[in-house]
Amino acid sequence: ADGRSAYAAQDDPLFDYGVLNIVEEILHESGDGLAGSLGDGIYVLLFSHGGQVSQAKIDARTQNVLQRISFCMRNYFNRQANFCMDKSLRDIAHLREGYRYVTALKQELFYHDNTCVLRSPEEQTQSVLMGLPLETEKGFASALEDGTAYEVRLNEIFDMIETRRVDLENARMILNDLLGVLNRAAKKHRVPLESVYGSCSSFDEIWRRFSSVADAKAFFSSAFSRLVSAMHTDAPSAGYSHYVRQTLRRIQTDYADELSVSEIAEQLGISSNYLSKLFKEETGTGFAVYLTDYRIERSIALMKEHTLPLSQIAERCGFRQYTYFTNVFKKKTGKSPRAYLSEV
Repeated sequence: ADGRSAYAAQDDPLFDYGVLNIVEEILHESGDGLAGSLGDGIYVLLFSHGGQVSQAKIDARTQNVLQRISFCMRNYFNRQANFCMDKSLRDIAHLREGYRYVTALKQELFYHDNTCVLRSPEEQTQSVLMGLPLETEKGFASALEDGTAYEVRLNEIFDMIETRRVDLENARMILNDLLGVLNRAAKKHRVPLESVYGSCSSFDEIWRRFSSVADAKAFFSSAFSRLVSAMHTDAPSAGYSHYVRQTLRRIQTDYADELSVSEIAEQLGISSNYLSKLFKEETGTGFAVYLTDYRIERSIALMKEHTLPLSQIAERCGFRQYTYFTNVFKKKTGKSPRAYLSEV
């Protein structure tokens, strides 16, 4: 059994304890049975059919057990339960073979977005892709730069993954290559990665979010959409002078660092007084106020992910003192960070 949520289950003794208690109670009520945890949200279930020879009755009993487990996982833990089953074993000596069978079958869960019971492996096309084909990657990167047809190219890539039923390691390499395209484009256009896909710092962290190919497709569709919008709309700097555009780009890229008008003005080769005046004339807001507002916007975006503690969010958004962050946040939004977080 695989208890999946929006993020891959982490090793949590209390979570495992709760799941196993419920599952073992269901198995006990249905007859003899055992359950054990393999970690990472994966469980092994064994139950005896008590000498029952009618396959119809065995199937009905099995279906009842799985439905009850699925119901409890969904209602008590907010998790999706999926099941991989071997055929009924007549001899305990065949248990090792059955375990190998369902372990191989588990790979198919990546291609199922909803609760499912897999009983036999679907025929898979052997693939030697080992990552995104170079021509496909180049074509996608080109479409991304143009801002045209990149969605079509992205859909083609995911159609290829699903149609060819590539193994998980191959799928992982393809998605890692896609992330590389995204990261390079973001760096080239000075788009902060946090504004594209949040606070994840590595592909492994992103990969753990995916319980199905649909999850991966939704993640990359959203990330590339935000990237293209930032690359081609350029709304924050549209209509501004060269100096103000450069200042806005510094804020977007380095808002987590110590930024000052004097430092940016020095890099631009102009006086800080001139840059301050120009910035306020063109944006209608002083530099310090604009920077603070942008930091608050970024902190709100991170809060909506529910992945970081508030103190770490404050630090990542350029607030060195948490009390100052709290005061500014409440002044801007009318709520404390903790109160705001409880509502999103």
